[in-house]
Parts: sequence; structure tokens; C-alpha cells
Amino acid sequence: MEKIDATYQSNFSFSVRKWHEIKSGFTHFADGDVAFAKITPCFQNRKSMILKGLPNGIGAGTTELKVLRTYGNTISTEYLLFFLESPYFVEEAIFKGTANQQRIISGYLENKLFPIPPQKEQQRIVDIINASFTVAETYSKAQEKLDSLNNSLAASLRKSILQEAIQGKLVPQDPNDEPASVLLERIRDEKERLIKEGKIKRPKKSKATSDKPHYENVPFEIPDGWCWTTIEDVCSKIGSGSTPKGSNYSKEGIPFFRSQNVQNDGIVLSDIKYISDEVHQSMIGTEVVANDLLLNITGGSLGRCAVVPRDFDIGNVSQHVCILRTVLVKPEYLHCFILSSFFSKSMKITGSGREGLPKYNLEKMLLPLPPIQEQERIIIEAKQLQNNIDKIDTCNGNLVELISRTKSKILDLAIHGKLVPQDPTDEPASELLKRINPKAEITCDNGHYQKLPEGWVITPMQTLCALVDGEKQNGIERINLDVKYLRGEREAKVLTSGKYTAAKTLLILVDGENSGEVFRAPVDGYQGSTFKRLSIHEVMYTDYVLQVINLHRKTLRENKVGSAIPHLNKKLFKAINVPIPPYEEQKRIVNAINQTFTILDKIMENL
Repeated sequence: MEKIDATYQSNFSFSVRKWHEIKSGFTHFADGDVAFAKITPCFQNRKSMILKGLPNGIGAGTTELKVLRTYGNTISTEYLLFFLESPYFVEEAIFKGTANQQRIISGYLENKLFPIPPQKEQQRIVDIINASFTVAETYSKAQEKLDSLNNSLAASLRKSILQEAIQGKLVPQDPNDEPASVLLERIRDEKERLIKEGKIKRPKKSKATSDKPHYENVPFEIPDGWCWTTIEDVCSKIGSGSTPKGSNYSKEGIPFFRSQNVQNDGIVLSDIKYISDEVHQSMIGTEVVANDLLLNITGGSLGRCAVVPRDFDIGNVSQHVCILRTVLVKPEYLHCFILSSFFSKSMKITGSGREGLPKYNLEKMLLPLPPIQEQERIIIEAKQLQNNIDKIDTCNGNLVELISRTKSKILDLAIHGKLVPQDPTDEPASELLKRINPKAEITCDNGHYQKLPEGWVITPMQTLCALVDGEKQNGIERINLDVKYLRGEREAKVLTSGKYTAAKTLLILVDGENSGEVFRAPVDGYQGSTFKRLSIHEVMYTDYVLQVINLHRKTLRENKVGSAIPHLNKKLFKAINVPIPPYEEQKRIVNAINQTFTILDKIMENL
């Protein structure tokens, strides 16, 4: 089955076998046949094909295939294939068997009603589907590229910023800065002092090493005042840790850092382990202090690094983490360097199973060294730019939330009379209310809707609309207007009886999690069991009432009644206070809402 593509395009491959090898124990077919997989999940993945281009015109395959052969030229094989791939055929299938080996029941295919259009219409259908699929495929590939670009944009920007930083292009140079060559001399002097005091050991020098190395064929040009050196030259310690025997961790004590605790944006303490002071004393060579740089040197997190906070006391690291302790060089600058594309390209990885960065390769890696003052400027600028990128990276999610809040605010402004200007020539809403209910109490303001415009009134929702059922009918085939059909999640089902609902009728969900959601019936049909008809008084502008309901959707969702199946709180719904503007203003409000929402929806589509 793996040789049949899970697509709508009938792609498959095969191998050539001798007939005696496949004569028995296989499903046989011929050129022009249509076949589909009858076993899960291949069936749901629409593994199906039109068999063509077979050597000798015949073939064989797995017994998990169902093969169809049309009579003459009556049915287009492509039309038949699309039928087999349609939601009507796939999603309504019934299966039997164990959970992992389920197959469509016997007779499902044979008894499934098959809609047959005229032959010419079959071809027109096929042509339109193929054209649509071509457009969809083009769009899909473009969207994949766009998604990939969006996902990689932030990471690429970060790499670019850091690369600019280590090449001296991020901040301007200052001729008054102490040259890096002088800084390098001071670093050597400081390391020599630490050696004499017994705090660090003198490194072993190779024959190629000198006190004043000169680097030729450098990777890129650096500004005046900078110099090339190595990581080893600017560090007093480069070394990995070790793991306590038997993973001898404690519930408290000395923090013990593993590779998962080292992230590029800092040290993560949520999953930190601890070792006892006794174990710590036995691992004194793996000690971590404030301002150390921790670098992951093995596995999938290789190259990830973080600077130990300045207020950190003491800890230890595992063998998968390397400690880099700088001398007179800002650890944050070395952090920028390690996260740059130059460092990632320069790493000489060894190992076949678990890859690693050897200490000697790390020590000898070339490092462009700026003056200490410029290091500080680089750190500040890089941090600011990284913060901006973080904002861009989270912008989409924030914007989605903002747009949702904006829509809610627009609706709120609308029903408070603040979205569009009033027209004094409009008939007052009190006259509308009299036509709806001559006995209705006319309220022009209350605690929730203070200072409504002149000409507006307030009334409960139950005055304006009612929740009713359609007329019961029998013996007439009509579409079942259930929620899945109205949402476009499945094709129409036909019933022969139900509560008649005319096209364009408003249906409101009264059962389920999304109770309060309103749909407009696209065709004549039977009202779904989870719906009530929403009957709005004819003197009201329907779309205005719907916008008021939309504004209260959250409240209705959060206040459903019922335990097993949540229901719409009809009492709460009927009690909703509806501010009523004059009829013409209702239309202006809805028009303004629709225009604004269209703009916001376009923004959402392009995120």
C-alpha cells in the first residue's frame, strides 16, 4: 500500500513480477480499472488510483484493494475516482475488525448510492476539479514556502545581527577606544598573574604557538582597532563537567546544570537538579561561577549557550556542557560570537553516534576581538535588536488576540451609539418599539447603557425575537440542516421528515459548547435537533440584532446550563438588554461594522 500516494491525484508505482509469482494470493486488475484501499487508515487517507500504463495491460496487488471496472464507456473513470475520494464516500463508511486492522464492511461499496450525471457533465465536473486542484496545489506550495520563510525569519535575523556584530558592522567604531591589541596584552598579563597565584594552570603550547601570534588568511576583514585571536587566548578556563556516579542527585543543595538547562536566551532552572556539598567537593574542577559562559558540546543541542547570571553563587555542570571563563572580555560578547553563523560554520564536529565539539577545536577557533568599549556597545545594540525580533516573532499571536478584542470593542461602541453619527430626521426607536409591542415599557437609559443617544431606547431581547421550531412535515425529502453541514464540515444528508425551515431562516444553536452561535440556512431543509429558529420582529433590522447577539456570545458560552449536554441559557438570552437605535441608524451601524470587520479579516488572512 505504500506504493499508492495518499492524495487526490491517482499516483502510484509498481515493480514487475512474473505471472506465476502473483497468480494466486493477490488481487488482480487491468488497465482502466479503478482501485482503492479498503483498510484503515489507508482508506481515510484516500489511497486510490486509476490503473493505467501496466505492462501487458494487467497487474496484481495486495488483497486490501477493492477494484472497480465500469461498463463500457458509460462512467468516466476520473469521475468514479473522485467519487471514491469524496467525503460522502469516505467519511460515512462503516468498518469492522480490530482497532488496528479495520476494513469497510461487506456491502458498503455495493450498496452506496452513486450519483450519475450525464456523460458530458461528468467530464465538465472532472475538468473543473482538476483545474481547482491545480490552483489549490499551487497555493499550497506557495503557502508552505511562506510558512517556512516566516518560521525561519526570526532565526535568520538573529544570525544576521550577530554576524554583523562580530564583523564590526553593528555599531560605529570610536578612535578613542583602547585598541584590542592593547586589551590582548592586558589579558596575557592578567592570565600570567593568575598562573603565578596558582589559580589557573599554564596551558601547554604547541610548536606553532607563540606569545604574539600573527593570523594570515583570516575569514573576513575587521575594523581598525580590532584584532584576531583565539578563544583559548581570552579564556582562563575551557572545560566540560562530569555527571555524578549513579546520577547521585539531591532534592536540594548545589545546582547541577545539564544541557537542557542551557538555552540561548538564558539559564533555565525549571528542571534543575541538585548535588550534595560532598559530591560538589569531589567535582571541584567542574565548578560554575557567575559570568561563566556555558556551551553545550554534544548531541542535538550542540552550540546552544548561555551566560551565567551575575547574581549566581556556585554550581556544577555535566560532561555535555563546557565552561568558558573569559579574562577581561565581556562574556556577553563571546555569547554573541558563539551564536553567530561564523561560529556554527567553524565548528569542527567529531563523532558518528553522538556528535561532539572537541576541546582542542574550540580552543583554537579564531575570534575577532573588538576594543572593550565597543564590546559594551555591541552587547547593548544586539540585545535591543534581539528584543525587537522577539516582538516581531510574537506579533502574529498578539495581533490575532488584538483583532478579536477590536471586533468586540467595535460591537460595544456600536450598541452604545458611538460608531456612526446620528441623524435627527430618523424615526425614533420608540416608534419601532410601539409597533413591536404597544404595551412595552419604553426605557431610554439604564445602568448598563448610560447616556445613549437621543432617539434610542432599550428593551429585553425577548421583546424583539423568539426561539421557535419549524412546522413538522413528513414524506418530503429535504436536507438535514445540522451543525456540521452548516459549517461546511460534511456533505448534506437527506431526511424525509422533520421541522421545515425555509432558506435564509436564522438558526441558533441551543445545545452544545457553542450554544448561541447563529447560522443562516442556505437552502430549504429540516431544522437540526440542536437548533431553534431565531424569529426576529420584522420592524427590526435583522443584522443589527445579530451583532448584538455576537457581542454577548462569550457571556452565553460561559453561562450555559445542563451537566451532561450544555444548553443555551434561554432565560439569560431573553433578558439581554438590547439598545435600539432608529431603523436607518441600525443599517448604518451594521454597514460600518461589516466594513471594519472586512479589513480586520484581511489582516488575519495575511498573518
